[in-house]
Amino acid sequence: MSIATYEEVLDLPNHPEKLLIDVRNPDELSETGKIPTSINIPLDKVKQAFGPETSEEAFAQVYGVPKPGLDHYLILSCRTGRRSQMALEAIAELGYRKYISIIVLLVARFHIFFAVPQLEEGLNLTNEAFKAKFGRDKPSPGTEVIFHCKMGGRAQKATDLASSLGFINARNYKGSWTEWAAKQGK
Repeated sequence: MSIATYEEVLDLPNHPEKLLIDVRNPDELSETGKIPTSINIPLDKVKQAFGPETSEEAFAQVYGVPKPGLDHYLILSCRTGRRSQMALEAIAELGYRKYISIIVLLVARFHIFFAVPQLEEGLNLTNEAFKAKFGRDKPSPGTEVIFHCKMGGRAQKATDLASSLGFINARNYKGSWTEWAAKQGK
């Protein structure tokens, strides 16, 4: 089984068509750092930030990016997935339709996120159901799929599971977030 390199993962955030929102508190970001291209909207500010009371201009002034429309592709992240799930529920109530919560693992090439127990279910969806749920075509068994987590252990479990489901190019970014942060000087 091959391992994804730091350099390969380094290039993954370079997708400006997607908005990565970290819903952790600012003090957590100062402790751990953040994924490049992400913006920070703490969970307790999400509903107000995305609600009608925040104008496009005010959102841009506070967060440094244009306020996303209801069809904008949003990726929500936090430390364990609990807060990003709560944020996801809040923005769904406001009418946002294209969102994903980073729970534990990343199928990096496609920016699709699963917790290990949900991985098998997600990869076994029909092509149509996968696209409806994630807004992307389902990766084929020959597609390169790279997993990462905090230290590599859960990513290895996900890689093994994906391989057992026939994804022959499933790979583990073994260094995961810990290596990424260290090499980024965070």
